[in-house]
Amino acid sequence: MTRSLLLPIAALAIGGFVCAGPVRAQSGAMNGESGQQLVDDAAQTVLRIMADSRYETVLKHAKGVFIVPEMVNGSFLVGGPGGQGVLLTHDGDGPWSDPVFLAIGAVSIDAPADARTGPLAMILMTGKAVSEFTRNTSFSLNGSAGLTIVNASAQGHAVGGRGDIIVWSDQPGGLAGVDISKAKIIQDTAEDFAYYHKEVNARQILDGHANNPQVKKLKAGLPG
Repeated sequence: MTRSLLLPIAALAIGGFVCAGPVRAQSGAMNGESGQQLVDDAAQTVLRIMADSRYETVLKHAKGVFIVPEMVNGSFLVGGPGGQGVLLTHDGDGPWSDPVFLAIGAVSIDAPADARTGPLAMILMTGKAVSEFTRNTSFSLNGSAGLTIVNASAQGHAVGGRGDIIVWSDQPGGLAGVDISKAKIIQDTAEDFAYYHKEVNARQILDGHANNPQVKKLKAGLPG
């Protein structure tokens, strides 16, 4: 489902983006409605991932997954589909956590500015990858020493192979022209607050100290 774009609060130029702290979304949906729409869209993205049966095994062994229902080329959006996603984690055969809201800076690709490139997911295969996504309110993937990123879509959906992060996309040509390692990821603390109705950080959400029953459909779609 495509949602209306809201006003970008920052533009990302690779190598030139500066962030002073966690994202403070300026959307009018401070009651959690925009967060619920994102969760519902992420649930639909999971169905698209699971259409390829090979990803069921990958997700079963994953430590977490960051789902972005829709990327937009050349811009960084908060409160809209272009750069916002949800992070969920799980341990072994345990249940998936409730989501943490994150924003991602879109990387430059060979397409017109603001062109939609469809859904994207980063499947976190190691605790090291999960740690990078949760210990800081803002970080860049290329600044995370030692993280290996496997762009499965760019390799013709070759799901196998070792990596801390496996990147999925079902767009034609995958993400062959995208260097995802240059992306910057920032916690959207305002959306977290709106969705859970209290001040919580990423680790508290993932440890079960914040819950929202309306995330049930998303969690149910992920293999345990």
